Amino acid sequence: MSLSKSESGSNKPSSFLQRLVTINTIIIVLALALISSLIYIKEYFSSIERQKNSLTSMAIIITDRLTGVMAFEDYDLARKNISALRLNEDILTACLYDKNHDLVTKFNQDNNDKNFCNQTSHVTAPLMVSRPIMLDEQVLGNLVLYADPKLFWKNLISMSVFLIFIGTLCYLLTWILSKRYFRKETQSLLRLASTAREISKTGNYEIRVNTGDNPAMEISNLISSFNELLEIVENHRNRLEEMISIRTSQLNDEKKKVEKISEAKSEFLAKLSHDIRTPLTSILGYSELINNNRKIQDKHRNHINAIIRNAEFVSELVNGLLNLAKLESTDLKIEAVPFEINKILSLVKQTFEPLAENKNLKLELNTLSLEENWLLGDPIKLHQVLNNLLDNSIKYTHEGGIQFTVSQLLEDNKTAIVKFEIKDSGTGISNEKINEIFDDYIQIGSASNQIKGAGLGLAIAKKLVNAMAGTINVKNNKSTGSTFSIEIPFQLAQAQKEDADSSRGNFEVIKKFLLEYSPILAIDDDANCTEIVSEIILSQQPQATIIHASSYNQALELFNIKQPRLVFTDIELPDGDGYELAKLFKRRNADTIIIAISAYHTSDEYESLNDRCFNYFIAKPFHKKNIIDTLSELVKQLNPL
Repeated sequence: MSLSKSESGSNKPSSFLQRLVTINTIIIVLALALISSLIYIKEYFSSIERQKNSLTSMAIIITDRLTGVMAFEDYDLARKNISALRLNEDILTACLYDKNHDLVTKFNQDNNDKNFCNQTSHVTAPLMVSRPIMLDEQVLGNLVLYADPKLFWKNLISMSVFLIFIGTLCYLLTWILSKRYFRKETQSLLRLASTAREISKTGNYEIRVNTGDNPAMEISNLISSFNELLEIVENHRNRLEEMISIRTSQLNDEKKKVEKISEAKSEFLAKLSHDIRTPLTSILGYSELINNNRKIQDKHRNHINAIIRNAEFVSELVNGLLNLAKLESTDLKIEAVPFEINKILSLVKQTFEPLAENKNLKLELNTLSLEENWLLGDPIKLHQVLNNLLDNSIKYTHEGGIQFTVSQLLEDNKTAIVKFEIKDSGTGISNEKINEIFDDYIQIGSASNQIKGAGLGLAIAKKLVNAMAGTINVKNNKSTGSTFSIEIPFQLAQAQKEDADSSRGNFEVIKKFLLEYSPILAIDDDANCTEIVSEIILSQQPQATIIHASSYNQALELFNIKQPRLVFTDIELPDGDGYELAKLFKRRNADTIIIAISAYHTSDEYESLNDRCFNYFIAKPFHKKNIIDTLSELVKQLNPL
């Protein structure tokens, strides 16, 4: 395919054509200017030479006439001879001096007021001739003639006008002829440019450029090369489109496979979560209930504590796997809420100080230059990062201690970078693993075989730190142990006013609340779970009434009959959906408080559960403290001070 008409570009002056014509014209004009300058200079010196030659001839004639006059010192006759020069318009001034250089007479053409003759020495000028009057080699006087410069400049001006006229004529002819000639030569280039624009707009690489009528060899070669390039591009594009089509089909197939694998993974993790967390709920729940019995023997209490520790380890392992799977997805959400960093540090110390003391380790918390306490960020994920790092440090440290240092650098009035440094005296990190310790399922330290865990703590910590726009690094200490350092930027937040909370943890207030909200409905297909919830509630309020339901239909029937105002329910029920059940409860009584208990979900998903009519969420396996804390939070919300 070829363009049938490219004159659309030729009707409009092309910048290339203008430049070409301008350059050609400038070259011609410069050449003319150079030639004219040379002619002008030559004419200048030639005019001077002709004028001086004329003056010299005139001076020879006059000095010959004045030889006898000056010999007899007949100055009157000398004046007459000099006055006769007025008939010669070329002479501007004539000066006659005697042998003593005294002025004898002078002559000025047209009363010229320039007094050249009164100079003690003759004025040197381009149009001046001085000739001595001599007789027998004796100087009788001196004649000085000055030519009139008007005639000289008149000749030069005439020459200049002539040269300017010739130059202007040549310029106009050069411009007209160059434009006409180069326009014809640039038609092919204009077609080339027009074709390139057409291809750029339409993406049609089948277009080709016509060479036109008799273009220059270089332009013809350029157009031929351009057409060849278009053909190559078209062939490549066709092959690329074919390859893209094949690859897209392959990627779609791979995507479907990955989606199936991801769905299978999610189903597996959900099943794993449920199947492990559900029995762990019973193990932890009953173990804590038994452990609260003061009548059991100490050795039995030790056994119970061992059961609790191992159950918590399994729970931590499952949570790590689920957290890692969530972090690998694209829906990781970082909150931006005001929080007190000192509270988080205090909570972390309270959590790990007993663990360190059990191993005879010393946990030191040093806060350096913490100018800002209130920050804007995600305190839950920050807490999880610090927990994972301190947990690893305590695991791999058997003597000495851990130094936990926190410092703060204010970048400006809005941002602070907080640096957390955890330095331990543990087993250290082998050189082979120091570059891979943040990978999934990698355990650190020379004693990793003796440490329980799945190697997920550091991988989760790194992903969370990166999600918070921070950095995490590790290095071995000089002697033993390792140092983990984290830097996370936070926005500064205004201090939040804290309400006095006398109801949180207040046994009497919770006791009164549970009695007021009886009967309480506990729903779970696992009877052990409902029994544990009942025992925990009765431990706070023995007079509370608790009714149990093991299915969707049974729970709905009991709700219609008993009208409970407080409900603990599992989300996954054998004959229905806990979400739909919660919606029905809210529809029949909007004031019903519904607390979800699930082994499928985590606390991070509470927000979405709240959108589905749940007021609070408790993840399995839970402790007695989780139930009490939830009731305290509920009481605080219902009775704010």
